Formats: sequence, structure tokens, C-alpha cells
Amino acid sequence: MNVEVVTSPRGNKLAQSDIEKFNDQYGGLSVKTSAAFHDRFLIIDDKELYLIGASLKDLGRKCFGFSSLAKSNITDILTRLGVRD
Repeated sequence: MNVEVVTSPRGNKLAQSDIEKFNDQYGGLSVKTSAAFHDRFLIIDDKELYLIGASLKDLGRKCFGFSSLAKSNITDILTRLGVRD
């Protein structure tokens, strides 16, 4: 399984050593930065798209929504993030 994380260039606390440790153990993790969006998206196998309404750091502590979006938006979002041509 491959995991591609696109995160903000500001406040990114994911250290290169963390990425390397993950890849040594499991493989398949790549991390890129982009300031194109403030929102959080979850894209599964380029087939399912979800908009996450708040920071995942508050998951389980506060109420917020996950919304399913049309698959047709996936290509546009990935292109804007610079991870697809």
C-alpha cells in the first residue's frame, strides 16, 4: 500500500526521520507540501473522496463532520495539489 501525504509547509511537524523510520518498517510513504488548500481531504485509491471538516488532532474530542464528495473532483484536487498532472 502506498500512502501519499500532502501537508501545509507551515507548522508541519512530520520530521524526515519519522518518514524514514516508517518507510524502513512499512514502506510506501511519501510526504509533500502544498499551500493550495486549508481543508483536509481523504482520497482512497483514487476512487473515494471525503472532505474532513476540522483538524484530525481533535478527532474524538469534538464533533465535526466527514462529507463524501463526487469522485469527479478527485483529479482536480490532486492537480491543484501538484501531485498529479
